[in-house]
Amino acid sequence: MKTVLTIGDAIIDVIEQPDGTFRTYAGGAGLNLAVGLAHLGLDSALLSRVGADRWGFRLQRYLRDRQVRLIGTPNVEATGSATSRRLQGEPSYVFSSDLRRRRYIVGPEAQAVLNQAAAVAVNSYPFENAASIADLVARLGAASGLVFVDPNPRPDLIADIQPVREGLAAVTRQADLIKLSEEDARLIFGNTGREAIHGLFGWGVDTIVLTQGRNGATLFARNGLMINVPACPASKPVVDTMGAGDATLASLIAFCLERGMPDDAEGWGACLERAMQIAAATCRTEGGELALPENGAAGPLARTGARF
Repeated sequence: MKTVLTIGDAIIDVIEQPDGTFRTYAGGAGLNLAVGLAHLGLDSALLSRVGADRWGFRLQRYLRDRQVRLIGTPNVEATGSATSRRLQGEPSYVFSSDLRRRRYIVGPEAQAVLNQAAAVAVNSYPFENAASIADLVARLGAASGLVFVDPNPRPDLIADIQPVREGLAAVTRQADLIKLSEEDARLIFGNTGREAIHGLFGWGVDTIVLTQGRNGATLFARNGLMINVPACPASKPVVDTMGAGDATLASLIAFCLERGMPDDAEGWGACLERAMQIAAATCRTEGGELALPENGAAGPLARTGARF
């Protein structure tokens, strides 16, 4: 079984309901991605940090139940949280202040996994921290597998976008594929996603997947290839778009490890079609955990919402 190491956040998602009550879910871009990869049949490890508190213990149990290995990083903070409200399924977030100080240290255990992993995925990293970025770039240089990066920036956690842009540029040079949304592109580059593609190519990446909400996703390759796959038609109402991007990235990674990174329109079309199916299924359930289409065609497991 192929191993994927995800580096990113594991937090509690607190979702306000229409009646003013709140529900809590395991969340965070790193956790959602790592769990999604496990659902898709990969050996999944997550380098993250959780607090020594009741939410941290519940996240540890949640990951164990889904066969994701948590590699902890030193932490004296409480477990982070994101409180969100929905407007037509779209979330807006307010993050707990401790997440502004988040750091993910690649220690000996994580380095051993990284060295032999088939893929490493960096998802929602503190790109603004120059020291952390320098260490991460050095560590990724030792990776033998594919490297995937999703900047997944959170406006509520960013005081100045320029350090984020510089950190992402440094990490991008180590990446085989960058996945970002049009919202990410506007925040990072100050313009639309298609205009941002040239900036990313200038940073050295060869393959970019841009997610575009209802317009699906588009693959851009340095060799000029461009493939768009529309979003899947809604067979059921959209409940929650949280986790759709993480589900898309999990599907991209699983496809590339199963079949190799595509090198033509047919291969990337199949890759993106499966990713859109999985993203659509994820949007039909509350919370950010990856869900699979009801026909099971995209992978071995299906699930319902995993509420705490």
